[in-house]
Amino acid sequence: AAKYGKEITDTILNIDTMPHSEGKSVDISIWDTKNNKEIYMPKPNGFSLMEVLISITLITITLIGITSARVLAVREASHSYLYFAAIKQQEMLAAALHQTPYQEWQTVYQLFNQQLKQILPNGRLTVTQEDSGLKRIIINWGQSETSDCKQHLIGRSGCVSYLLAE
Repeated sequence: AAKYGKEITDTILNIDTMPHSEGKSVDISIWDTKNNKEIYMPKPNGFSLMEVLISITLITITLIGITSARVLAVREASHSYLYFAAIKQQEMLAAALHQTPYQEWQTVYQLFNQQLKQILPNGRLTVTQEDSGLKRIIINWGQSETSDCKQHLIGRSGCVSYLLAE
């Protein structure tokens, strides 16, 4: 049973009279007829559906951001590895050429070119003669071209250039 309104607090709500249909405000509460007192509903504990949906949305956006940052970090680490490997190969080649007689340089170039193909994706060694008479060692990987190597390029495709003093 339920009671309503201040004026008729002693009357049990009769659905037939329908006071709400006359535009009257109706306060409804659960009434214990046995003990003749109002039963209070406990305050709801927990979260509303809207709070849960907003939380899930925020967590999802955060996780997407973290995942994309990790993917970018892995990609950049891979590019750094390729660049570092090319620099190390270039240093090793320069050291080998300094210890090798000039007549045997072509053999050293061929050995390093084979090694580059194993270490770098589509790795290539090019040696060019500068106008000054110095040799330029260029290591390319990926889709980069020798003519593009005016400066070091880092990425899936890249190059490093080194001027070799004889």
